[in-house]
Amino acid sequence: LSRDQYFSTIAQLSLNHSQALYAAELRSYRHTHFLRLLMLEYAGLINTQDALRSWSDCADAIILHCLTFCQKTIASRYGIPRDEQGNEVHLYTLAMGKLGGRELNYSSDIDLIFTFTAVGTTDAVTSVDNQQYFSKVIQLFLQIMQNSTAQGFVFRVDLRLRPNGDSGALVLSLAAM
Repeated sequence: LSRDQYFSTIAQLSLNHSQALYAAELRSYRHTHFLRLLMLEYAGLINTQDALRSWSDCADAIILHCLTFCQKTIASRYGIPRDEQGNEVHLYTLAMGKLGGRELNYSSDIDLIFTFTAVGTTDAVTSVDNQQYFSKVIQLFLQIMQNSTAQGFVFRVDLRLRPNGDSGALVLSLAAM
């Protein structure tokens, strides 16, 4: 599949499911495309470089869709993160390592760094500052991606490349980076 096709097909996964059902569907999506690429490569229909690029594109689609689910879930409780002028604050994801180079192999973990555009607070009655909001988003993301169930896991996620590594915050504002 092309990069656009991965994004198109994963968009069919509902963002309105419970966390457990969403995680199961995400694992199924991952396993389906993992097996498809493995079989295409084994049959000689694609070369290794094309398989690595396609697997990286699939991972990108999974990561961004999962982050959308996590933000929707956390926003349902805490509202939308806003800057001091009331503008919506956005999360950015930087892929490092093999994923960043579009050379992700089937057993690779994914190295990610997260940042958000501005400090501020969420707009719900139960509001939190944007640092807390996006930390909750990333914690949920890690849980969905890494927790092993009977269907396995989606991807192992490594956040140690972020500023201050394991001792630093999961996500920082652009200004703090």
